[in-house]
Amino acid sequence: MRLLHCIPTLGLGGAERQVACLTEAFTRAGHEAHLALLRPAGAYEARLRAAGVTLHVLRYASHHDPRIYAQLATLARRLQPAVVQTWLPLMDIAGGLAALRAGVPWVLSERNSAPGYPPTLKNRARRWLGRRADAVVANSTAGLDYWRATGSEPRALRLIPNAIPRDEIDAAPAVELAAAGVPADPGRSWSTWGDLEESKNLAQLVEALALPALRGQVTAVCCGAGPAREAIEALARARGVAGTSGCSDAGTTCGAG
Repeated sequence: MRLLHCIPTLGLGGAERQVACLTEAFTRAGHEAHLALLRPAGAYEARLRAAGVTLHVLRYASHHDPRIYAQLATLARRLQPAVVQTWLPLMDIAGGLAALRAGVPWVLSERNSAPGYPPTLKNRARRWLGRRADAVVANSTAGLDYWRATGSEPRALRLIPNAIPRDEIDAAPAVELAAAGVPADPGRSWSTWGDLEESKNLAQLVEALALPALRGQVTAVCCGAGPAREAIEALARARGVAGTSGCSDAGTTCGAG
């Protein structure tokens, strides 16, 4: 069986992680996995190539370059995969159009919920196209609710939680609390794990830690990497709750205690 995934990049993100897990597992099972993307360099490129996943790097000048769609349409017609699965809005639009044009079954991956889709032209186009997908697969009930509430429900809606690579987690080395800037005895603690981006609402966590009832009573540990890291650190310093941890690409970002 041949499968084509379409995703903008292979950066450190939840969608990218799921694509890596799925394509690796698909290849190990003896099938043929293809991945179309704009930029190959990323956290998962080497491991995917080693696993036998075929990467197709598209030429483009901007995210609005019509060549993205044209190349995907050509790729879908040439490969004739059993399914085209698209990830994130850019590829939901370009890859979805390509799958429809090639007459290939299309699965749209929903990674967000209604608050993540303001009424922009791009989001309207994605919703209009999504009605024509053979299935929408969401990793949350809120994601499914978005499609139900819009009145543009596609042919099939499925809830499939994120895959968890337990073997990798078990094999990962332990992190020393002191090296991560966390007290040896953190007392009451709160930890988050994921991308450090605005949509994760970590700013609200920092604001909560600054409340009189919690100040000095709770240690918060935010593990991950992402574009909002500096803003989260700055807010923690401004609220006076940044004393118990530093920030590193490997893990712990901000805390209060």
